[in-house]
Amino acid sequence: GNINFGDSDKAIFGAGSDLNVWHNGSHSYVQDTGTGNLYLAGSNVIISNPTATETMAYFDDDGGASLWYNNAVKIATTNTGVDVTGRVIATGFVEAEGGNAPSGGFQIKDTGGTARPRITNDASNATVIRAGSATGNVKFNNFANTTELVHITDGGNVGINTSSPAGVLDVR
Repeated sequence: GNINFGDSDKAIFGAGSDLNVWHNGSHSYVQDTGTGNLYLAGSNVIISNPTATETMAYFDDDGGASLWYNNAVKIATTNTGVDVTGRVIATGFVEAEGGNAPSGGFQIKDTGGTARPRITNDASNATVIRAGSATGNVKFNNFANTTELVHITDGGNVGINTSSPAGVLDVR
């Protein structure tokens, strides 16, 4: 049969009252005040809304974990790291590790997975901004992306206020 408790009545477990489960009329609580860990054990653990129609978090047997928003995965651990779906906003320092050029650093990919520009450093610790392809040019545009301010060709010509530098340095 069932055991019914009134609001704020606690189910108390352990010799030192280490584990408490209760509802106070507004919120439900599971409180562990003991010295050990609190284990939630299961084959695949799912945290969902009260009607189990929307997943909020999922933890699988192989160590994968995912956080959901509006029933869609937004953050998931994988065997290679973490996948994030959507926009990431950081209010502090953002760091990417991974070694020296050409393989390390921060790389941008398009939605198809094609590698685009990379920001990294070389063996002498100089900053390297690498084009997205072997024949790619590097451009610096204004914020609105309406004016190309500097253009560096894959051959090394630099144009300031021109997208077609005629020589090593072409200023217009």
